[in-house]
Amino acid sequence: VNKKRARGISPVMVVMGVVVALWIIISVVFMLRLSQSSYHKRVQEIESEELNPTTRLPFSSDENPSYPQDPRTSQLQAAQQLLVRAVGREFSDLFDMEIPEGSLKPEYFEFEDGEDGKILLRGTSGVALASALNWYLRYVCHVDTSWYSSFPLKLPSPLPRVGHKFMRKSLVPWSYYENVCTFSYSQVWWDWERWEREIDWMAMNGINLPLSLTGQEYIMTRVFERFGLTEEDLQQYFTGPGFLAWNRMINIKGWGGPLPRSFIFGQAELQRKILARERSLGMTPVLPAFSGGVPEAILRLHPSSRFHRHGNWGGFEARYCCVLTLSPEDPLFRALGKAFIEEVAAIYGTDHVYSADTFNENRPSAGTSEAAKLQYLRASSSAVYTAMAEADPQAVWLMQGWLFMNDAGFWREKELDAYISGVPQGRMIILDLFTDVFPVWKRKDLVRPTPIERRPWIWNMLHSFGGNTGMYGRMQVISTDPVIARAESGEMVGIGITTEGIEQNPAVYELMAEMRWADKTVNPIIWAHSWAARRMGGASGRGLLDAKEAWALIASTVLSSPTTQMGQVKSMIECRPRLDLHTGYIRNSDFMPISRHYRDSVLVKAWYKLMSAHGLASTPPELASVDESSSETALSQVLKSSSAEPPKPDETELEVARTSSTSASRYDLADVTRQVLSDHFARMFVELTSCLQHLGVWPRWYAGVTLPSSPLKTQEDAESRMKELENLIRDLDTLLGTQEWLLLGRWISMARKWGTSAAEKNHFEFNARNVLTLWGPRGEIADYASKQWNGLFLDYYLPRWQLFFTWVRRSLTSGLSIDEAAFQAALLEQEKEWQTKTSPTFPSQPVGDTMSVVSELRQRYGAAVRRSALEHDLMAAKSSGGSEQVVHAPGADLLSDDVAPPPPTAEGSSKKKKVRAGVLRSDR
Repeated sequence: VNKKRARGISPVMVVMGVVVALWIIISVVFMLRLSQSSYHKRVQEIESEELNPTTRLPFSSDENPSYPQDPRTSQLQAAQQLLVRAVGREFSDLFDMEIPEGSLKPEYFEFEDGEDGKILLRGTSGVALASALNWYLRYVCHVDTSWYSSFPLKLPSPLPRVGHKFMRKSLVPWSYYENVCTFSYSQVWWDWERWEREIDWMAMNGINLPLSLTGQEYIMTRVFERFGLTEEDLQQYFTGPGFLAWNRMINIKGWGGPLPRSFIFGQAELQRKILARERSLGMTPVLPAFSGGVPEAILRLHPSSRFHRHGNWGGFEARYCCVLTLSPEDPLFRALGKAFIEEVAAIYGTDHVYSADTFNENRPSAGTSEAAKLQYLRASSSAVYTAMAEADPQAVWLMQGWLFMNDAGFWREKELDAYISGVPQGRMIILDLFTDVFPVWKRKDLVRPTPIERRPWIWNMLHSFGGNTGMYGRMQVISTDPVIARAESGEMVGIGITTEGIEQNPAVYELMAEMRWADKTVNPIIWAHSWAARRMGGASGRGLLDAKEAWALIASTVLSSPTTQMGQVKSMIECRPRLDLHTGYIRNSDFMPISRHYRDSVLVKAWYKLMSAHGLASTPPELASVDESSSETALSQVLKSSSAEPPKPDETELEVARTSSTSASRYDLADVTRQVLSDHFARMFVELTSCLQHLGVWPRWYAGVTLPSSPLKTQEDAESRMKELENLIRDLDTLLGTQEWLLLGRWISMARKWGTSAAEKNHFEFNARNVLTLWGPRGEIADYASKQWNGLFLDYYLPRWQLFFTWVRRSLTSGLSIDEAAFQAALLEQEKEWQTKTSPTFPSQPVGDTMSVVSELRQRYGAAVRRSALEHDLMAAKSSGGSEQVVHAPGADLLSDDVAPPPPTAEGSSKKKKVRAGVLRSDR
């Protein structure tokens, strides 16, 4: 208002303006109070409704779980029982165990020479005592305690003395374990025997905060049926057993179903055993909470409630996608969430820490305005926590922070602040899920301290997507960064392992777990020497030196990726055949690339060293000078001086190798051989595709793609190479069949055991097959969780390649390029047919001898492997001079620059390499 007009305003007008303003303010306040009153009234109405009685499922012990009156005594007894399982009754008498009185922080363990020749183990909890046992066995007895060594372990006699007292204090209060996905990719079919061994492994590796989601569907059944839903309603919502992880994270519904009640009940019984054992050792199990996902039928029962739909995760068709979710602002959310925690506590007991994922790979359905969006985010987290706290006032929400990395472009400073601030300080712990590659806690677009590091958070190694088999690690990161981060961030309260699948790359997992007890950074090469000693069972002399050299090479290259590569190297064999596989791109290849992050010849050198350690072959002299930094000139010189393949060992030498080896060292030999020959397949296939390009069978959209020259020139050459590739797949299947942990038959056998009828057994086998292969009805996430297992190679991968080669031959005959779209359609039909087969013929126990098979394969492929690996590395050195790998990662431009530390050296020094990053296409 200009001054002239302002002078004309009368006092009456001023009073009227004030009255109107007061009326508006009073009206707004009244409406807000009315809305709040209506909300609380609706909550009370829901809670007072005559709900269906809690379903009394046929569950043998429905009473509240009991807790030990004296935790110290209980944990000591549990640790003593673990000792007996681990070393046997006779050796267990040679140990004494103690838990000091009082609450001692930080946790610690120690061991020393006791009285009467015994070993005294002392620790502040059952987990600490188990850790003391583990460190004594590893570092004094040189005994392997990994997944691949069966209990009771074989110990030296007499037990070696300790000498000086050995002690370790915990770097952080918590050691976390598992990912929601692990329960589907690895553990879905486990029985109590396998779970018992895993819990022992967890305790011995210092895990005290395990995610414990087994039996979640039992809780969901009780809750939803209390609120009026029927068994039929739930069966349309639940996925099959193989896909429950993504039903729990509100990604999909129904696929792979139905979920038999026998399975639900059996998993609930199993969960009670799991929790009882974990608690007896002093662990704090993390239990499930309500995240908002609901069956469609709830619309019928609560038509006035507010709902959202998540987006189409993974490209599934309508009946499996776009899961219905309750609005966090709706009173029904609070009622369901509270009932969920009540049921968890009643059936499984509680340790007050709960897991819930509201927006896993789904962007929030926020409002159109900035203010509405932030309010929705705050209300979402508040609703999850409030529901927990109303049933359990001590509740703490442990949250997977994957969304803050996977969709970093959405989760900026304001969004993070809004979401996290919905939970009271001290009542949320954030899992920085992928700290080993992309640490979110120190994102460079956020002001330090970031919203994440202002809350308690946990440093995690994710490592594996889908539980793939390829060799990979970030040892140079996990051995240093947790210690550095703990010194830098006072709110870092734990370290953890958040892998999607286990039972692979055991060295990486054991080093990561040990970092809980680290008081300083660890050199991976020196650590690998100790690893080699215990894998070899305390061997000595030349064999031990060769094993140490092999593992030093592997630890500093294959298991210390110098780039921000996100996951394991995937073999071409387990990929859908395509002419352009040489590019390194496959669907989900950002998670698991084909291209390798290490020099092929270095792994080949390690392979020969490992065979030499077992007496199977000497290391060719020209490989002595090969390493990750070998120049173009040096590689050329090595190629010129290639020697003949060492002779095959006779039967006497093989028998010595068998008897002196351990189950762990035989697994390592099979695993490294698998990786070497898988890499060889890739190099052989690239030569074939180059030949096919020369012969003119490439589709026109590949025009302009240039491949390296190939020694293959004619159709006859191409035909011979295709047969060689098929034979290599067969040979690898034979090799994998010698190892219990690399059998498709073991996986299917475990699945079928859960069935109570022939129909159920077949249904579970379908789930077991599909999650490893098509992962969906139409291959929506095909080959994401593929495995390099015996049975899959011969029965699934080989027929796919044979079909592809049939199409190649047809093109060579006709002179026309391959119709790739038509081939992929035909391939999908073949893959679908495999899903519904049932076969008792896959062996569930090992067949053959690893030593003999490795010796045969080395004799058959060794010379060609050495030459092709050296030629490949020489070509790479010529073309790039040390190429930079372009990494596609979600929101990588927002993440810390300090994500690609160099590979380690024995002295701990190295040169730093620059890594670029782009944007991820998230199909998972």
